[in-house]
Amino acid sequence: MIPKLEDCAPGLVPTGYNVLVALDVFEEKTAGGLYLPESHKEREDSASERGRLVDASPMAFTGGDWVGAAAPAIGAEVLFQRYAGFMFDGRDGKKYRVMADSELKGIFQ
Repeated sequence: MIPKLEDCAPGLVPTGYNVLVALDVFEEKTAGGLYLPESHKEREDSASERGRLVDASPMAFTGGDWVGAAAPAIGAEVLFQRYAGFMFDGRDGKKYRVMADSELKGIFQ
């Protein structure tokens, strides 16, 4: 059963084999107290991102590489490729990515 859109804070309910991930927000400050904007920050590994699993469609984690594997729980911290899926601004003002379940590369313990 698909939840009602008004019950979903981001304003998007994933379908098919897709999941919804909230992006981690990193604020970095210089020694002088200036905040660095996201566009000027360098991450240790520019090919990956961290986020929290916010929602998953009923079909997510039921096929492909997930057969027989433990699916991550809603709220789990996950690792995914930097340009996986597509990014959008939720109606709650936060940044999200919707992507295929197969684009998750790891679950932090």
